[in-house]
Amino acid sequence: MCTPAIFRRLFAELPSPNFGLNFDPSHYVWQGLDYVQTVYEFKDKIFHVHFKDIKLYPDKLKQVGVLAYPLEYMSPKLPGLGDVDWGAFISALHDIRYNGNAVIEVEDKAFESCKEDVLKSIRLSKRYLLDKKLYWIPEENLCQTRRSPQSIMEIYGQGLQRSMAQILPGRLKDFYQGIV
Repeated sequence: MCTPAIFRRLFAELPSPNFGLNFDPSHYVWQGLDYVQTVYEFKDKIFHVHFKDIKLYPDKLKQVGVLAYPLEYMSPKLPGLGDVDWGAFISALHDIRYNGNAVIEVEDKAFESCKEDVLKSIRLSKRYLLDKKLYWIPEENLCQTRRSPQSIMEIYGQGLQRSMAQILPGRLKDFYQGIV
Protein backbone atom coordinates (compact mmCIF):
# COMPACT_ATOMS: atom_id res chain seq x y z
CA MET A 1 0.00 0.00 0.00
CA CYS A 2 2.72 2.49 -0.84
CA THR A 3 2.13 4.00 -4.24
CA PRO A 4 1.38 7.64 -4.99
CA ALA A 5 -1.89 6.63 -6.69
CA ILE A 6 -3.07 4.86 -3.54
CA PHE A 7 -1.95 7.77 -1.35
CA ARG A 8 -3.96 10.26 -3.42
CA ARG A 9 -7.06 8.14 -3.06
CA LEU A 10 -6.56 7.54 0.68
CA PHE A 11 -6.07 11.22 1.42
CA ALA A 12 -9.11 12.13 -0.70
CA GLU A 13 -11.25 9.58 1.17
CA LEU A 14 -9.81 10.37 4.62
CA PRO A 15 -8.95 14.09 4.63
CA SER A 16 -7.70 14.18 8.23
CA PRO A 17 -4.69 16.20 9.42
CA ASN A 18 -3.92 13.21 11.68
CA PHE A 19 -3.60 10.71 8.84
CA GLY A 20 -0.18 10.44 7.24
CA LEU A 21 2.61 8.30 5.90
CA ASN A 22 5.29 6.08 7.33
CA PHE A 23 7.73 6.61 4.46
CA ASP A 24 10.26 3.91 3.52
CA PRO A 25 12.17 4.56 0.27
CA SER A 26 13.18 0.91 -0.09
CA HIS A 27 9.56 -0.02 -0.84
CA TYR A 28 9.62 2.35 -3.79
CA VAL A 29 12.86 0.94 -5.21
CA TRP A 30 11.62 -2.63 -5.59
CA GLN A 31 8.32 -1.41 -7.03
CA GLY A 32 10.09 0.82 -9.56
CA LEU A 33 8.53 4.01 -8.15
CA ASP A 34 10.02 7.49 -7.71
CA TYR A 35 10.44 8.00 -3.96
CA VAL A 36 12.03 11.45 -4.31
CA GLN A 37 9.11 12.90 -6.28
CA THR A 38 6.71 11.27 -3.79
CA VAL A 39 8.47 13.06 -0.91
CA TYR A 40 7.80 16.41 -2.59
CA GLU A 41 4.21 15.57 -3.52
CA PHE A 42 3.23 14.37 -0.04
CA LYS A 43 5.52 16.60 2.01
CA ASP A 44 2.77 17.58 4.46
CA LYS A 45 1.71 13.96 4.97
CA ILE A 46 5.06 12.37 5.88
CA PHE A 47 4.82 11.69 9.60
CA HIS A 48 7.55 9.08 10.03
CA VAL A 49 10.54 7.88 7.96
CA HIS A 50 12.29 4.50 7.81
CA PHE A 51 15.91 4.38 6.73
CA LYS A 52 16.27 0.96 5.15
CA ASP A 53 17.92 0.08 1.87
CA ILE A 54 17.10 -2.61 -0.67
CA LYS A 55 19.32 -4.43 -3.15
CA LEU A 56 17.67 -5.54 -6.38
CA TYR A 57 19.09 -8.48 -8.29
CA PRO A 58 18.14 -7.89 -11.96
CA ASP A 59 19.33 -11.35 -13.10
CA LYS A 60 17.05 -13.00 -10.54
CA LEU A 61 14.17 -10.70 -11.50
CA LYS A 62 14.55 -11.78 -15.13
CA GLN A 63 14.09 -15.38 -14.00
CA VAL A 64 11.11 -14.96 -11.65
CA GLY A 65 9.33 -11.79 -12.85
CA VAL A 66 7.67 -8.96 -10.94
CA LEU A 67 4.80 -11.13 -9.72
CA ALA A 68 7.17 -13.37 -7.75
CA TYR A 69 7.58 -13.09 -4.00
CA PRO A 70 9.77 -9.94 -3.69
CA LEU A 71 12.52 -11.59 -1.66
CA GLU A 72 13.18 -13.85 -4.64
CA TYR A 73 14.75 -10.91 -6.51
CA MET A 74 15.73 -8.42 -3.84
CA SER A 75 17.19 -8.26 -0.36
CA PRO A 76 16.73 -5.70 2.44
CA LYS A 77 20.01 -4.01 3.38
CA LEU A 78 21.48 -1.45 5.75
CA PRO A 79 21.37 2.15 4.49
CA GLY A 80 24.11 2.60 1.91
CA LEU A 81 24.40 -1.08 0.94
CA GLY A 82 21.57 -1.18 -1.59
CA ASP A 83 19.97 0.78 -4.40
CA VAL A 84 18.37 3.76 -2.60
CA ASP A 85 19.95 7.07 -3.66
CA TRP A 86 20.41 8.38 -0.13
CA GLY A 87 21.82 11.71 -1.26
CA ALA A 88 18.70 12.45 -3.32
CA PHE A 89 16.31 11.12 -0.66
CA ILE A 90 17.89 13.00 2.23
CA SER A 91 18.15 16.13 0.11
CA ALA A 92 14.40 15.91 -0.60
CA LEU A 93 13.64 15.47 3.11
CA HIS A 94 15.84 18.46 3.84
CA ASP A 95 14.09 20.51 1.12
CA ILE A 96 10.66 19.85 2.65
CA ARG A 97 12.09 20.65 6.11
CA TYR A 98 11.19 17.24 7.50
CA ASN A 99 12.09 17.10 11.18
CA GLY A 100 9.91 14.25 12.38
CA ASN A 101 10.89 10.83 13.60
CA ALA A 102 13.32 8.68 11.67
CA VAL A 103 14.07 5.03 12.34
CA ILE A 104 17.08 3.11 11.12
CA GLU A 105 15.44 -0.17 10.22
CA VAL A 106 17.91 -3.05 10.42
CA GLU A 107 16.63 -5.79 8.17
CA ASP A 108 19.84 -7.13 6.63
CA LYS A 109 20.51 -10.87 6.89
CA ALA A 110 24.27 -10.19 7.01
CA PHE A 111 23.77 -8.48 10.38
CA GLU A 112 21.17 -10.68 12.07
CA SER A 113 23.14 -13.65 13.35
CA CYS A 114 23.99 -12.38 16.85
CA LYS A 115 23.62 -9.44 19.18
CA GLU A 116 27.09 -8.09 18.27
CA ASP A 117 26.18 -8.02 14.57
CA VAL A 118 22.94 -6.18 15.30
CA LEU A 119 24.81 -3.59 17.38
CA LYS A 120 27.42 -3.23 14.62
CA SER A 121 24.67 -2.73 12.02
CA ILE A 122 23.11 0.05 14.07
CA ARG A 123 26.44 1.84 14.48
CA LEU A 124 27.29 1.47 10.77
CA SER A 125 23.86 2.70 9.67
CA LYS A 126 23.91 5.68 11.97
CA ARG A 127 27.45 6.64 10.90
CA TYR A 128 26.52 6.34 7.22
CA LEU A 129 23.41 8.49 7.58
CA LEU A 130 25.17 11.13 9.66
CA ASP A 131 27.89 11.28 6.99
CA LYS A 132 25.07 11.92 4.47
CA LYS A 133 24.20 15.08 6.42
CA LEU A 134 21.18 13.80 8.28
CA TYR A 135 22.06 16.40 10.90
CA TRP A 136 18.89 18.50 10.63
CA ILE A 137 16.77 15.74 12.15
CA PRO A 138 17.10 16.23 15.91
CA GLU A 139 19.16 13.46 17.51
CA GLU A 140 16.26 12.58 19.80
CA ASN A 141 14.12 11.87 16.72
CA LEU A 142 16.61 9.41 15.22
CA CYS A 143 16.27 5.96 16.67
CA GLN A 144 17.18 2.48 15.61
CA THR A 145 15.10 -0.65 15.46
CA ARG A 146 15.01 -4.06 13.94
CA ARG A 147 12.13 -5.31 11.85
CA SER A 148 9.67 -5.54 14.69
CA PRO A 149 9.38 -5.68 18.47
CA GLN A 150 9.15 -9.47 18.06
CA SER A 151 12.59 -9.52 16.41
CA ILE A 152 14.01 -7.48 19.27
CA MET A 153 12.53 -9.95 21.73
CA GLU A 154 14.16 -12.84 19.85
CA ILE A 155 17.60 -11.24 20.09
CA TYR A 156 17.46 -9.86 23.61
CA GLY A 157 15.19 -12.54 25.06
CA GLN A 158 14.66 -12.23 28.78
CA GLY A 159 16.10 -8.71 28.84
CA LEU A 160 12.77 -7.33 27.56
CA GLN A 161 10.04 -8.76 29.76
CA ARG A 162 7.14 -6.75 28.38
CA SER A 163 4.13 -7.51 26.29
CA MET A 164 4.28 -6.49 22.65
CA ALA A 165 1.63 -3.84 23.29
CA GLN A 166 3.97 -2.08 25.72
CA ILE A 167 6.94 -1.82 23.34
CA LEU A 168 6.36 1.53 21.68
CA PRO A 169 8.75 3.46 19.40
CA GLY A 170 9.71 5.86 22.19
CA ARG A 171 10.66 2.95 24.39
CA LEU A 172 12.66 1.36 21.60
CA LYS A 173 14.52 4.66 21.21
CA ASP A 174 15.30 4.74 24.93
CA PHE A 175 16.37 1.09 24.82
CA TYR A 176 18.82 1.66 21.98
CA GLN A 177 20.30 4.92 23.19
CA GLY A 178 22.28 2.95 25.73
CA ILE A 179 23.97 0.79 23.07
CA VAL A 180 24.72 3.23 20.25
